[in-house]
Amino acid sequence: MHDDSGGIGFREDAVVVVRGGVIETVTSAEAVAELPAAERIDARGQVAMPGLINCHTHAPMVVDSGLRANLGWAFFSSQGPESRERSLEFALRWRGAANGRITTSLAPHAPYTVNDADLEATARLVSDHGLPVRIHAAENAEQTDNSLARCGRTPIETLRRTGLLDVDLLIAHGTGITKKDVPLLRPPEVRPGGGPEG
Repeated sequence: MHDDSGGIGFREDAVVVVRGGVIETVTSAEAVAELPAAERIDARGQVAMPGLINCHTHAPMVVDSGLRANLGWAFFSSQGPESRERSLEFALRWRGAANGRITTSLAPHAPYTVNDADLEATARLVSDHGLPVRIHAAENAEQTDNSLARCGRTPIETLRRTGLLDVDLLIAHGTGITKKDVPLLRPPEVRPGGGPEG
């Protein structure tokens, strides 16, 4: 568990109290001995730990796994507008599945495989349907250099130009983000220029 200074440690003979599917407290057995409980699990000799979080993966994860997941159907401009529509249909169909364990996102693949018009359309779909967006961008320095050579802007600048930095956005990989890009990643109200095209 985390201590008050943010360190990680182990607590022997601890009790985890769960109410309504949410951890309420971690305490001692003595402190909860008299509390009513729908179920008590004797887990002596075992470790209780938080779930591991993977923010981006390229493998499908099915409802039966018991995992919580945010899923998105990747689309590419080369596949035509029906690809973007398939991503939207997938997100709307699976949103809230598995008793709420499944959340969904729109998933344009990347600024180098999805053109500006489709990125702008994605930003509009976010507004219409309240979905977040997940995208590969600035995956490495070479990709950023290629973007600068091809269109005179970094992948992050493309996301700003198309309105995607103004929505709930997860950028996958991002190791090619430049120092010049960092201010653009601030919330719109505090970024230079104060808006998408500022």
